[in-house]
Amino acid sequence: MSYNMIVCDKGHEHFGKLGAAGILIYRYRASGEVEMLLGKRSASSHDGDSWSTIGGAIDQGETPQAAALRELKEEISLDGRATLELTGVSFNDHGSWVYTTYLATPKVELDITKLKLEETEITALQWYTRKELGGIKLNSGFATTAQVLKTLLPPDADPLTGDVAKEYAQMYLKDADCDQCWKKAVRR
Repeated sequence: MSYNMIVCDKGHEHFGKLGAAGILIYRYRASGEVEMLLGKRSASSHDGDSWSTIGGAIDQGETPQAAALRELKEEISLDGRATLELTGVSFNDHGSWVYTTYLATPKVELDITKLKLEETEITALQWYTRKELGGIKLNSGFATTAQVLKTLLPPDADPLTGDVAKEYAQMYLKDADCDQCWKKAVRR
């Protein structure tokens, strides 16, 4: 086990003795589907050659949010403070270890081809929809929280009307008989 690894209360081995944090950036595709920006971890990193949020270990004296923003800058050269709007947070709590995921949307057009990757950490960036996550190898830690994160993201929307999928709204509004309550999704 490396110097910065910890075994949590659940018996899992994690990177980052003080916990870890990352940012899940999302936006709408022209199709109305929400897509998430994921990074492919380098083969030499913990759980390498898998897709995950951009993030990493929290340093001594650092908050989870500061760690997530630092990792974003270090790994993909993106200044999150200048380019992102934080919209939510999720905690994957293992007792003695926590992974904090911040959800964020770009405030400006985000051209990932212009980002400089720290290839010892991240070897590729790609946008994925909820449906596409099933076709890729997810980082084991991200895979355990992906289902929760997918529901924290805004719903997919009809690109012409902005309406959310009726089934999604009925599930979360708990009103199966509502025919109009699913209209007018909040689009960012």
